[in-house]
Amino acid sequence: MCLCVTHSNFKNLVNPLARKKFLPSAQLSQLIDLSTCLKDNKKCMYGECSICSNNLQLTMEEDELLTEVKYFQWVNVSETITIRGKERIIKKVEKKALQTTLKDLVSIFFEKLAVFKKHRYDISHQYKEIKNLKKGLTSHEILFLIDLSENYGLKFGEEIQSMHFGGSRQHISLHTGVMYSREETSEPLTVTSFATISENLNHSSHAIVAHMRPIFQLAKERKRSEIHFIHFLSDSPSSQYRNQFTINFMKKELLRQFPQLQGFVWNYSISGHGKGAADGVGAVLKRTADMKVAQGADIADVSKFYSVLNTSCPGIIVYQVPGEDILMAERELKNVHSTPFKGIMNVHQIIWNLEGFKLNSLSSCILLLPFIGLWFIFMEYKLHNLSSCKFFIINNCA
Repeated sequence: MCLCVTHSNFKNLVNPLARKKFLPSAQLSQLIDLSTCLKDNKKCMYGECSICSNNLQLTMEEDELLTEVKYFQWVNVSETITIRGKERIIKKVEKKALQTTLKDLVSIFFEKLAVFKKHRYDISHQYKEIKNLKKGLTSHEILFLIDLSENYGLKFGEEIQSMHFGGSRQHISLHTGVMYSREETSEPLTVTSFATISENLNHSSHAIVAHMRPIFQLAKERKRSEIHFIHFLSDSPSSQYRNQFTINFMKKELLRQFPQLQGFVWNYSISGHGKGAADGVGAVLKRTADMKVAQGADIADVSKFYSVLNTSCPGIIVYQVPGEDILMAERELKNVHSTPFKGIMNVHQIIWNLEGFKLNSLSSCILLLPFIGLWFIFMEYKLHNLSSCKFFIINNCA
């Protein structure tokens, strides 16, 4: 079972009902099968199918409805703490025990079942389209799967006790990813793992562009064919990838790096489901560095971290991004005109071509099918030629 908050909370609703035999199964996949005609059908999973909308029925005695039932839910809570005499409000996640009547729990179950089915369909839909995208990638396209990894704390082979307290330990930022490409449409996919590291810990829009600049150079060196279209796949934090500043700054950078570029698509993964190959790259780098430290090596700065990984991880191309480059990108961002995107937090795909931008909600996310240099958009069972689309800003395409 997935451990995102939607899956976990729904499972915690199902468990007490299954224990009391009011549900035929505690398995979420079986409950979906029982409550839908086809789990691959959007109308069924979105509750729009007239046939299966009432498939799952619970029967219980009248005297059981007021029985008290205990269940658990993961919730976000705010807490006031005092640090050095000053009060601060912090947010944290707690697993709370809740109690309600069986009647109310059943109502909550059906309400959350509708949400859960949409969630499951959206995940499946996105994974399927990403798989198809990789399969149909042409020689003029590139797919970047990227992730800002958790900062790595530099370590020494031997450390005194004081090293573990205060601000003694330095950290570095890691931006990891995988590049998918092919030189000929008939050739197998080429997969290139990469990472950029920096002593500058900024994770904002300008830092994203600064970290991607050496990767764009790598793409131009590795690709013999002209790059006409670029796909991005990332998770969706608003402070990093999903905001108007990152998208507009990246557009300007891509046009500078790739003069023949005709468009790009940025796909955002479902919340809680953003793990992928890029996270694996970060895990390998960190485990390798920790192993070297365990063997007695000192990794005291970003240069040492870079040299260790370059030697020990030949399958991953590592670049060092100087802090000055990130500061320079920050100054450049001030001169970038940022087109505002209304409703950007509700979209999972942003498309740009020479006509402008278009935003898509997940249920209408497109499948890009390249044929002989032209890109076709499959959306709600209709085909459109990308080169002739008049793109404009909309809230979503649901």
